Amino acid sequence: MNEVTTKDYTAIKKELKEHRRVCHLTKLEFQAILSAYAANDWQAVYSTRLYKNYGGEYCLLLELIARRTTATPA
Repeated sequence: MNEVTTKDYTAIKKELKEHRRVCHLTKLEFQAILSAYAANDWQAVYSTRLYKNYGGEYCLLLELIARRTTATPA
C-alpha cells in the first residue's frame, strides 16, 4: 500500500484538472484530508470550502487518493 503525502499535492491537483475544468482544491484542504485519513477524524474536513461547496470535486479527490493508496508498485 502506498502512502499519499503533501508532496503528492501537485500531481493530484493536476489529475483533478484533467477531469474538471476548474479546480478549487487548496493545499490546506488537501492536508486536512490527509490528516483525516491518518486520524480517522473527519470533523476538520467537514468545515472546508471544498467539502461544503464543491462536493463533486471532493468526491473525485477521495477517489484519486484511494487509487494511489491501493495501487501496487510496478
